Formats: sequence, C-alpha cells, structure tokens
Amino acid sequence: MSTASLLRAPAVPLVVHDPFFSYWLPSNSPTGAFICHWTGSTNRWDGIIRVDGKPYIFIGRGVSVPAPKIDSVKNEIYPTRTILHYETAGVRLKVTYLTPALPHDLEVMSRPATYVTTEIESADGKNHNVEIAFLYLGSACVDRVYDPVNWGRTSHPDCDLCFFTAAHPHMLETCGDDQ
Repeated sequence: MSTASLLRAPAVPLVVHDPFFSYWLPSNSPTGAFICHWTGSTNRWDGIIRVDGKPYIFIGRGVSVPAPKIDSVKNEIYPTRTILHYETAGVRLKVTYLTPALPHDLEVMSRPATYVTTEIESADGKNHNVEIAFLYLGSACVDRVYDPVNWGRTSHPDCDLCFFTAAHPHMLETCGDDQ
C-alpha cells in the first residue's frame, strides 16, 4: 500500500472563498459531522438522494429528514473543487463542489459563489426514479443564527439557482472571525 493512500485531509473543503466565507467537512465521513465554518461553528445543511421513493442522507447529519446515511466510496480533493462519490440502492452519485478561484480571471474569482453539480448513473443496469435535494439553512449569510433571512430561486437554462440574503443587512457594523 502506498503512503499516499493513507493520507487524510484534516477537513474536506466544500465552499472556500476566503477565511470569512468558507465551509468544511470535518469528518472522515460526509455524514459524520455538521458542515462547519473554519472557526468550528456549524452550518446545517443536508444532501438527500431519494432512490425509488426511499431517502438517504449523503452529506450532513440528517437532522432535517430521518433517513439512513450513506458514506462516500471515494473523495477527490483538488485546488478548486471537491468531488464526493457514492453508491447506494443501485445508483452511483457524484457530487462536485466547485469554487471558481481562478487567479487569471479576477471577475470570476471575486464572485462569492460555489457551484454544486450532481451526476447520477445506474450501478445495477436497472432504471431508477431518483431525486436529489439540498436542505440549507441561511445561517451562512447572517451574523446570528436567528437573524431573519430572505431566500429566492431563479432558473437558468442549465440549472436552478437558489440564494440567501440577510433580511436586514448590517454592513460593516461588526468585524472579526465568524461574523
């Protein structure tokens, strides 16, 4: 066995823009811990795949839906993206978290956006009815967990886009970590 196969990242990057806007998976398993800020404060979000009517949690702690948790079969970590691979109930799921931190394009690099894409294929050669949902709390865009949040959804020709904003933004009123 090679030494490289024994290495484990202390935390898996999911959303990484700067120290104030970064979220990590601090566990060996995508369902082993809450997604957290680099300071350790939690940001609860879950990923759920429903295969032929049965739900499974594939990322997060599953506090929003009581369902069995599945573990990734392979994790790939690159400078601008993390790819998690799963296999369950006859399907393969690939989830990619991409932050376009491209130093040669400052306009793209300055966007506080991470793109999450999913790919699904049959692992057993059968047809399956598959749905994927991400359940997010808007706590990433406010200073205190109970501050009100606005959310919205819009469509693009290739995907659906969801967003959160603080209902009452208090720009530059506080400073420091975890703000």
